[in-house]
Amino acid sequence: MEKRVTVGRAADNNFIIEQLAISGHHAVITMHDSENFSIEDLGSTNGTYVNGNKVKSARITVHDKVKLGNVEISLLKVFGLETDPNKSAIKNIVNIVNPNLAGINPTVKQKIPNDFRKEFAKLRELHNQYTAKRQAIAKKYNMKMIQVRILISVLLGLASFGIMTALNEKSPLRYVISPLVMGVTMGVSMMAGNNPKKEEELKALKIELYKNYVCPNPKCKMQLGEKEWELWALNHTCPKCNAIWCD
Repeated sequence: MEKRVTVGRAADNNFIIEQLAISGHHAVITMHDSENFSIEDLGSTNGTYVNGNKVKSARITVHDKVKLGNVEISLLKVFGLETDPNKSAIKNIVNIVNPNLAGINPTVKQKIPNDFRKEFAKLRELHNQYTAKRQAIAKKYNMKMIQVRILISVLLGLASFGIMTALNEKSPLRYVISPLVMGVTMGVSMMAGNNPKKEEELKALKIELYKNYVCPNPKCKMQLGEKEWELWALNHTCPKCNAIWCD
């Protein structure tokens, strides 16, 4: 009976290799019997190699030298067929998270030092909360600004109407009052839009973000600024310390 194992860095693979050279879903290996295998590259970034030759798919045996990127793997290790652990060809940190395939035994799971995928995922909610709070502050003060502008416009409009009514129809002041009131209305409205409390709240919110929205590697702590989480996630790793952020 054939056994099929997916290999890669992502958590949903049957066989996980937590190395930067390995793609999230790097390759699939099929065991046809104890001597015959086949391997298929899944569009990986760093390629799949058999005996030094880059392949898209190939028939292989346990005697062939198979590398994913720059990581050499053992077919016996992948399918749990090796009886002597000292003969393992995999020296990198590897674990199996789905050992439900017949003949596949899980190894001990270990966390590599620069894997911060779980911690980085939490930063997404942090930035979403920051964006929501910023929008709430802007909405609150925009509503207040609109209310103030309406009130000022109404009061100055009434004052202008009263003055115009009191003046003689031939008075030259009638031609000055209207543009004067309009200018005052616009000036006061602009002043109402510059609210110091709003700027203070936004500044405090930004400072709080900058304290926590950083690379999750405690040895790095590179600030991520106000840039959206999804844009940082495109890097997959920290540009400063190379910590793994996501697959």
